[in-house]
Amino acid sequence: MKKVILCCTLFFIHVACARGGVMIGTTNPSGSPLAMAADSTSGPMSVTAVSDNNDVMAAWQFSLMILPGAGAAGTLMFNSPGPGPASAPNPSNYIFDSHGVGISILGGGMGFNHLDFANDNDLNLGTPMPTGQVFNLLQVNFAASPNASGLFGIYAVVAPAPFNTVWTDGSFNTQDFSNAPSSGGNVLIGDVMVSAVPEPSTLTLLGLGCAILTGWSGRRRARAEWPPDLPSREEDVANGFSGCDLGGGSCRDSLLMEASGRIVKAMTSGNW
Repeated sequence: MKKVILCCTLFFIHVACARGGVMIGTTNPSGSPLAMAADSTSGPMSVTAVSDNNDVMAAWQFSLMILPGAGAAGTLMFNSPGPGPASAPNPSNYIFDSHGVGISILGGGMGFNHLDFANDNDLNLGTPMPTGQVFNLLQVNFAASPNASGLFGIYAVVAPAPFNTVWTDGSFNTQDFSNAPSSGGNVLIGDVMVSAVPEPSTLTLLGLGCAILTGWSGRRRARAEWPPDLPSREEDVANGFSGCDLGGGSCRDSLLMEASGRIVKAMTSGNW
């Protein structure tokens, strides 16, 4: 019952809030995308929070959505946590450690909403956030369609309650994340880069091209070894034709006969 009351409080009583000193982000911000292949499941991405003013967090809520970048193809969807209503496990370095009520999920697919609260029986004012220390709020991963490729953005949704992106301080005042004010639009907090998988026909053509290049290279090597080296007249004389005149016809005839014999031998051995 207590959890229901807390949820309703954060969802529907969104007072005119000041911008707090807490930023929402991910472990793969713009410019450092999470890499994955099409038709696969990605590695993990963590949604994070960091304070610039020693804040205290008692609750958090955010909505995320996936939007394709320019030139992207196919679809990218949240794989884990799965569709809600459901719960999600605490990530490592979780903001509430074991003191949270439990991470709740609404929605799924290309957009969902998450929230959790510090259990004030254990942690009266929430979790202190030393300046600059990064805490994890949630861990997600993604599934890409077989035809997916390109850059996809992960956005924090800035919208009216109940599906907004806010946090609650130690006095239970609702605050905007400093980089996602309620007066602004949706905020890019992460990137996923999907590499296309080559089509089977492309792989076949690639294999055929490699085979042709291999055969052509072998043929060039065989031609480079042709014609066979013929002895010079001086070598011919030294190797058995010492009785002929280097300038005479009998020596030239001997050389022609030798060359003809080598040609026949090359043709019959398949080296032509």
